[in-house]
Amino acid sequence: MSSTILLDVKDRVATITFKRGKYNQFTEEETAQVNAALRHCADSNEVGAVILTGSGKYYSAGADFSSSLNLRLPKTMREHVARYNESVFNAYITFPKPIIAAVNGPAVGMAVTTASLTDVILAAPSASFHTPFVHIGLPPEGCSSFNFARIMGEENAAVLLKEGRKIDAQTALQFGFVKEVVPEPGLLERATQVAHDLMQNQPQRPIIRDNLVKKLQQVNAEESIALGQAVLEKPFLQANAKNATAKGDTATAWAFWGLLTMYPLISRL
Repeated sequence: MSSTILLDVKDRVATITFKRGKYNQFTEEETAQVNAALRHCADSNEVGAVILTGSGKYYSAGADFSSSLNLRLPKTMREHVARYNESVFNAYITFPKPIIAAVNGPAVGMAVTTASLTDVILAAPSASFHTPFVHIGLPPEGCSSFNFARIMGEENAAVLLKEGRKIDAQTALQFGFVKEVVPEPGLLERATQVAHDLMQNQPQRPIIRDNLVKKLQQVNAEESIALGQAVLEKPFLQANAKNATAKGDTATAWAFWGLLTMYPLISRL
């Protein structure tokens, strides 16, 4: 596929590997490549199941929002973010074959919510799961406002969404979010075994079997509109300006501080 999104197929199991820098963050370019890889796998008779994993110590640190905040009219930017976000998750919702997340390290934001739209999550002991939306002025995304409670119950879902707490692999297993914690040297091997088992015994995805696709698409559309509105609101701009400053990312920090300076105008457009 590319140097940052790798696709390998062996014995009808496709492995899509995120490989962008240290943290495997997704820009719009990377998510487009993942979506293209999923479309290829959906259409190919040579692929019966898909594994998602990360390269290095991280699974993925989620979305790199700086790639979406180009110079646009505020209304156009809100609409663009909403469409982009919806397209990312619809690629997982509509995927017709078994799909497994082999989470080899920390997963943040979009990396967690896309994993929740797979059929099985396997985690290395070093994995963690963090959806800090409440701390950065964003609403839930990736169907998490519905899907997290469906998977692990309201109380456990609130830990990730309302409290914004990071949980480790064992806690995710106890919550029912993760199916197995697997020693990392054997993570992909175990994921491959699960993929073959699903192909042979459960080729129909549970969300298709349980008639959840339309519901998830509806939730995704509603969440995406809310996200599009939130990215130009003060809480999100302030959080990202502070985070970029703390990381020494001067260019991104100035971009967000600039948007904050123009907020009185932006809020009216």
